[in-house]
Amino acid sequence: MPAAILIGASGSGKATLAQAIAARSPDNTDVLFFDAIGVPGAEDMIREYGSGEAWQLAKTIEWMQRIAEIAASGRRVVFEGQTRLLFLAKGRWPQLGTTMSRSLSIAMTPQEPLG
Repeated sequence: MPAAILIGASGSGKATLAQAIAARSPDNTDVLFFDAIGVPGAEDMIREYGSGEAWQLAKTIEWMQRIAEIAASGRRVVFEGQTRLLFLAKGRWPQLGTTMSRSLSIAMTPQEPLG
């Protein structure tokens, strides 16, 4: 099943869009939020992973594995988070035997209403 990944800067509308999708399709779509795992302070990231960037990479890959498992079960997935496109590309989709090969970007600014 398809997986949609919403990434972008803080305030760009990712979470608002994901929440709207969740409200309109609660029975057939899992909507996941990167920050639901909890974001540690910079000191904790550095102590455990060496840097904030390394923490973000590790957690992005963990999320990609989880998304692949859900998608392989036949459910649709929407994932919202502030991460780097490069990190998404590094995330493997082991159950699907592939890596992310296509992306869709929607540019949003905080001033645009979602109607």
